[in-house]
Amino acid sequence: MTEENILVKNAAHTDKPKLSIAIPYFRDDPCALIEAFSRLEGAKDVEIILVDDGSGDDDLDSAVSAAIENWPGSVKKIRFSQNRGRSAARNRAILECRANYVLFVDADMLPQDNLFLRRYLDLIEKNASAVVYGGFTTRAANVNIDTILHHSLSQAGDCRPASERKLKGAYAVASNNLLVRRDVLDKEPFDSGFHGWGWEDTEWALRSVKAGYGLVHIDNIAIHVGLDKTATVLNKYQEAGTNLRLLLQKHPIAKRFRGTKAAMFVRHLPFHQIFRPLAKAISLDKNQIFSLFIRRMAIKFWRASWAAEAMDQANDH
Repeated sequence: MTEENILVKNAAHTDKPKLSIAIPYFRDDPCALIEAFSRLEGAKDVEIILVDDGSGDDDLDSAVSAAIENWPGSVKKIRFSQNRGRSAARNRAILECRANYVLFVDADMLPQDNLFLRRYLDLIEKNASAVVYGGFTTRAANVNIDTILHHSLSQAGDCRPASERKLKGAYAVASNNLLVRRDVLDKEPFDSGFHGWGWEDTEWALRSVKAGYGLVHIDNIAIHVGLDKTATVLNKYQEAGTNLRLLLQKHPIAKRFRGTKAAMFVRHLPFHQIFRPLAKAISLDKNQIFSLFIRRMAIKFWRASWAAEAMDQANDH
């Protein structure tokens, strides 16, 4: 395979779409999302740009190619031969988008109702705002013993109505259900200096708001069905510390964030690293002893401890 493999469907569909949907993915299966979107009102006016960020899975690629056959508009699928990172995948998708607005949706999401696309298309017609975040939720029906902690973390923290999210502004923005005017993305692309998981969408939101682009929070919810196992969340939280350090270097205002405050507090606890194995064991809770509240506190300590270490490493250089 070359560095990029590009598949175009419905190339004869020459009308400029009203909306471009960018779906970057790495080993997540976007087929259910594509099929769900294809049934929504307004789908014929929408193009999809898929970017496989180096999954290296031929079976997944074949399934995605089959799923896009029924899409009523144009589709472009780009497959990287190697993983380039979340920011690079989104930026690559932006280059292919023809509409004046781009909707970023994670591959493991689903629209909550049949008016999901119509609400965004109505906003586009009104040119209502440069940046719109629709929010997300998780459902108990998608939860099992391995994913219940991720579900609990999401419900306790990120799954909030627009009335609460707007109080946090850019801090409450994520790229899993994010509508952005194309000219904003041309001037403010995602920062590819962020590697691995975490904080790159927060940094983009902070930068875009600082540049003067309007941010609106609405309730146009997407459902996160691809909940992670606790072991996966632990790994993501561990690697996110370096990105938090980079976020703080670029945006000192991030010191006000709850996650940053937790890391700065833990940073001053002597030998906080020695408690990580205990925090990990409680988070995993293989014997189902601890309450979800205790497990959430344990995994948050784990995240804060790794972030604190990343901050210390920055000071050592």
